Amino acid sequence: MNRPALRLLDRLIERAHMLRIGRRRLHPYFLLADLGLLVTVVFCALKAATDPEVRLVPFLAVLAGVYASYEGVFIRLKAKFLGTRARSLLQDVLLFILPSFLTGFAVLGLSWRPHLDLLAQALPLFLAFVRVGCFLGGCCYGRPCRWGCLYPPHVHAPAPGGCRAFQPGPPPEGRVFPIQLLDSVTQLTLFLLLQLPALDAAFAGRRLLLYLVGYAAFRMVSDCWRKVSARPRIGPFSEAQVVSGLVVLAGFVLLIL
Repeated sequence: MNRPALRLLDRLIERAHMLRIGRRRLHPYFLLADLGLLVTVVFCALKAATDPEVRLVPFLAVLAGVYASYEGVFIRLKAKFLGTRARSLLQDVLLFILPSFLTGFAVLGLSWRPHLDLLAQALPLFLAFVRVGCFLGGCCYGRPCRWGCLYPPHVHAPAPGGCRAFQPGPPPEGRVFPIQLLDSVTQLTLFLLLQLPALDAAFAGRRLLLYLVGYAAFRMVSDCWRKVSARPRIGPFSEAQVVSGLVVLAGFVLLIL
């Protein structure tokens, strides 16, 4: 990556932390997450218009409930019992987001096949925005790299905000690889692959498994270039790599069965 491109990334990070409405600061992580939620809602509405099996309003009610409870309840519980407000994408999806969606589907009586397929497409679209927010917010960055991005020290100051507080990682000593952007590109690629009409017959109701296996396989490799994580390491591996390996194994078994 050449120097102009590096300066562009550095300037983008700096400008992202200058956004305000009046005196209120707009944290880039939540700005991107909210934008991702809006885009995801529009996408779900368009998909529902072409699929008579999808009940849009109940699905969006579950989506809004899960999003609000994740930020307002789950993150607070993590802070209380684990001592951290840090968000861990893969672990949080498996521990809270996916179970919450399944519970919502059951309570509202939604048929699981079409709505799980829609969830499988909504998740990577939403998370593609979230990972850009991670990049701008200064969390989950990669290892030191001379052609990486440079975070100003103030970016890594904890951002208070009640249930929407943000806790970045420790400030790096120099340039670091923007692994969050690679993660975002991967999420967007998985989203586009899941739109393929060829999957309709062979993987109806199983798109979510395909997504989880695909993303877990990526995380098994990409975590080798990650510097910080909110979760502990297990021997030479990050917790995300161990979880990813189990997801890939279980996913392949379920897809075969």
